[in-house]
This record gives sequence, structure tokens and C-alpha cells, in this order.
Amino acid sequence: SLLDYSITRWRIEDEVIERWKKLQADEVCIALNRRFGATKKAAVRSVILEVAATTGAPAADLVLQAWREHPHGVPFWSLVQASAACLPFEDGFDRAEKALADMPEKTRRESLSALAHFRSPRALLWIEDNASEPTTEVWGRLAAASSFSWQKAQEWLTSGRPLNLIAIDALLAIADPRTPFLRSLRPKLDALPDERDLRQALEATVVADPVPRVEQRVGSLLLKL
Repeated sequence: SLLDYSITRWRIEDEVIERWKKLQADEVCIALNRRFGATKKAAVRSVILEVAATTGAPAADLVLQAWREHPHGVPFWSLVQASAACLPFEDGFDRAEKALADMPEKTRRESLSALAHFRSPRALLWIEDNASEPTTEVWGRLAAASSFSWQKAQEWLTSGRPLNLIAIDALLAIADPRTPFLRSLRPKLDALPDERDLRQALEATVVADPVPRVEQRVGSLLLKL
């Protein structure tokens, strides 16, 4: 009954998540496996994987089964969410990284934010290896969710495009998270600098790359200091 209810919701509320966590993990996994195998509807499977994420390691077999069927009827966002919660980190991230590499460029750009579920600096390395222009705010939001540090921000701000743009967007996403998912993560900048150092670094970025996008977003950041 709880699974039927969860499937009807636009999102699984915190109260419903707490209900799931109070149930026996083995019973939850039986119900999830049964329903996952009985449907090919991506929307239903998405909810099943979101619930699996609340169960953790006991739901690993279900997540592995979903990977065997991906991308057919298995939404990437929910699959990565469940992988981050249920699989060993290296296994889950490796699978997500390989899946992104196999996607067409447009699909990859639409899907890369799923790596935020891991909340890992390894996603920052992935950004360095894969970022290309034109970049959108999605790249910065991913960086913000991935243990973004001031040291890494300084490296990117002085490295030119596209990393300087992503660094600015990441700092903005930390200062003012604008998506429900990012707000739920409450991202913070590791090794927070003093205001003077931060201001100087941002102003130097504007001098090095004086285009409207940089000027406007740095201006927004400076107003928040």
C-alpha cells in the first residue's frame, strides 16, 4: 500500500521516506523487486529506485538489475540516486561515469547533474575531463554539490574557460541554491576564504574575462558577501 501511494506522488515527501525507513529492509526489497519486475513504466520504476535509495545496501541486487536493463525503462537520475545509496561508491560512480560516456552529447549534458547524488570530489575531476562550451548552470550546480573547495575554485577561476565559468556558477549555487534538490543538500564551500581573498579572486576573474556573463554573475556574488 505504501508503494502504491508513493507511486501516485509527484515527489516522495520526507514523511513518506521516514515511513519506508521504519519497515524491515528485507520486506521492502521483496516488494520493490516484485514491482520492478512487473512493470516497464519508467515513471513507476523511477519511484521504485527512489524508495530503494532509502533502504541502502540491502537493495543492491535491485539496483544491479536496473543497471542490466538500463537505459530501457530505467530513468538515469533515479538509477544514479539508488546507486549512490545502495552500491559501494567506486562501483556506483564507475557505472554512472561509463553510462554518461556512452550517451550522445545532448543527452549527456541533460543527465550529468545526476552525479551530484554521490556528493564526491570525484565529480569535480569528471567535470575537468568533460566540460566544454557552451556551459550552463547545471555544471556549476554539480560542482557545488561535490565538495567544492576554495582551492579548487581558485584553480578553476584562473584556468580560463569553461572552468572559470563553472567555478562562478558553483559559488553562486552555494551562496544561493535555487533548485529543491540543491537546497536539500545544503552545499558548502570547503575551506572558506576570508571576504577579501574571495573578492580579490572574483574581481581578477572579471579583469581576465570581461564578458557580460562573468560581470553579471560575479556582481551577484559580490552582493552576497
